[in-house]
Amino acid sequence: MCAANIRTCLIAASLAILTLTSGADSAVAQSATVTHSAVEGIGAEPGVMRRDPSDIIKVGDLYYVWYSKGRISPGYDATVWYATSTDGHNWTEKGQALAKGKPGSWEGASVFTPNVLVAEQRYWLFYSGTSRKFKKPFSPDSKIGIAVSDSPDGPWERLASNPALSHGDNKDDFDSHLVDDACLIVRDGKYWLYYKGRQLGKGPGQTQMGLAVADHPQGPYLRHQANPVIPGNHEVLVWPHGNGVAAMIGTTGPKEITNSIMHSEDGVTFSRTRDVSKGPWAGGAYRPEAFTQSGKGSTPQWGVEIGRPKGRETNGSKLPFIQRFDITENSVSASYTFADDLAFLNKHTDIVLLRDGDASVAVAPAYQGRVMTSTFDQESGPSFGWINRPVIEKGLLSDEDRKGALEEHIYIFGGEERFWLGPEGGQYALFFKPGTGFTFDDWTTPAAIDTDRFKLVSQTESSAIFSHDTELINHSGTKFKVGIERTVELLDKKKAATLLSVELGDGLRMVGYETDNRITNTGTKAWKPETGLMSIWILGMYNPSPKTTVVIPFKTGDEKHFGPKVNDTYFGKVPPEYLQVQEDTLFFRGDGTRRGKIGVNAQRSKGIAGSYDATGKVLNIVTYNVQDAPEGFVNSMWELQDKPYSGDVINSYNDGSPEEGKPPLGPFYELETSSPAAALEPGETIKHVQRTFHIQGSEEQLNALTEKLLGVSLDLIKSAF
Repeated sequence: MCAANIRTCLIAASLAILTLTSGADSAVAQSATVTHSAVEGIGAEPGVMRRDPSDIIKVGDLYYVWYSKGRISPGYDATVWYATSTDGHNWTEKGQALAKGKPGSWEGASVFTPNVLVAEQRYWLFYSGTSRKFKKPFSPDSKIGIAVSDSPDGPWERLASNPALSHGDNKDDFDSHLVDDACLIVRDGKYWLYYKGRQLGKGPGQTQMGLAVADHPQGPYLRHQANPVIPGNHEVLVWPHGNGVAAMIGTTGPKEITNSIMHSEDGVTFSRTRDVSKGPWAGGAYRPEAFTQSGKGSTPQWGVEIGRPKGRETNGSKLPFIQRFDITENSVSASYTFADDLAFLNKHTDIVLLRDGDASVAVAPAYQGRVMTSTFDQESGPSFGWINRPVIEKGLLSDEDRKGALEEHIYIFGGEERFWLGPEGGQYALFFKPGTGFTFDDWTTPAAIDTDRFKLVSQTESSAIFSHDTELINHSGTKFKVGIERTVELLDKKKAATLLSVELGDGLRMVGYETDNRITNTGTKAWKPETGLMSIWILGMYNPSPKTTVVIPFKTGDEKHFGPKVNDTYFGKVPPEYLQVQEDTLFFRGDGTRRGKIGVNAQRSKGIAGSYDATGKVLNIVTYNVQDAPEGFVNSMWELQDKPYSGDVINSYNDGSPEEGKPPLGPFYELETSSPAAALEPGETIKHVQRTFHIQGSEEQLNALTEKLLGVSLDLIKSAF
């Protein structure tokens, strides 16, 4: 049992976490989240249908997209049009790119579903054509053709060899009825055309994906012998991914492949690698590496898709239109979704679940009213709190038979935001008993903030109040009687925007919450500086990733007045590959691999800190209530201190091995804030409020927030290390 030897327990728990993390890819599919937003210029319009957008290319400063345009739905009675944009949000429709073919020809009734290839310094417009006019029921006979131009603005010349790809000759072929929806990449010096096909006698729900390859852009395109390469999918979107190929799979096909991203090392044999939440509908993506053969391709960040009218109409239109989508790959460090973590927690302890639409916060009374984790999408969204499953599974707080055997060290249960008390180190430390040294083995966490249960006083749909009474003793022998009250409140997007003084548009997904934390002197003696003061200390413990960077802005000024820009010596000097200090901002890695801690004092602090996970495109913001501090801030350095009330107000901790040969506690990283030192008379109370926001969206949207809130661009954050 862990209680018999706490060091053995910690080592075992840490090794279990390492095993769990390394095996996460095989045990739990990683996820990608897709958000949808309106565009200007080619969006919903009465009496106009726009759909089936191509992939997007960039020529100079302009993005180009081609699409089907007509006046009825579905889109077979259409011609090919195009639009340009400087930002991917605001588009200018330029006109028709390709008209219908000659009456009676293979493309005489309609041309639609365009896509584009850039090769040999020319532009190759692939499109579908049909000879049959639309009527219900409709049985299209579409084929794929090619037009070429020296300019993306045309004019376009149809190839005399058209159609470039026709339906299969054998009625048993998967594409014996039709071929459609070309999507191209350049690979191994050849042109790979992925398309969808349907067999004679089959319906739209039985569409599958095929592949044809050519040595030249104009063809001939020869079907791959392994066709169909994907046994489903109604819309084709592929891209180079590293040295392989990835494909977005929608809702058509066997359940083993639907709503996913699939990957193939050889471009032919695909397997599921990511779950996709609310994927694009017939999307065309911006794929900058599609034709470069660079080996640097990755999941597209954005594109455009078919927008579906909501209810009877959108913006006065009952017809499909073009809208934008943004893709976010949830951080590979978060091996579990929020739904996974919530199901796990419910097995081991009681959870208070706060909800506002899809946004959710899970709070555990048995873990001191701790926010265990949160998300902006309870069904399939990421879980932001780091949860140490192996330790929680041991039942140390949920198994009554084991409670008597708990030892005073620390149990690394994890959890996204917890109530803590300072100081940690020094002569007035609450974590080192009288007569002990300041080593890792001497470190003992008070039960009140580690293993005691907080009482759930009341709760609503969006808030919960907890309380606890305890007695503490510091390193100098001073005793305290303390009343604790903690309120956790979920913040809706409107309130969050007001508190941050920013706009949080429809394209952003967010979960935010506030904790109101109070301690009261319930004893009969005043708490005095000369015998030791304590403070409220709130720790946010998050899932790390290799691309997570902590950002803390600070006030400029002379060090004689403001003190040092950063305290970076808590556990030894932090090296420059983990800490960069600029004129008014510091950057600290939150990758969960090297132990280190930094702090900013109250004179320097701007009351805000943040982090950015470039993998998941998630911006995390932490703010606190700035208040006067007549007695200063407690100092948590692990040493006897000359200045015990010259501590920091904001800290960040990156987990790693505490000593050579010892395993880490996590992996996790932290953002922390502290109240002033609490010199309280009997009956007096001090309050500390911390607010946490997790925001996901496009990098353009997030950049506007980082510049406003943290004073730096997203590019500067991403390039810090």
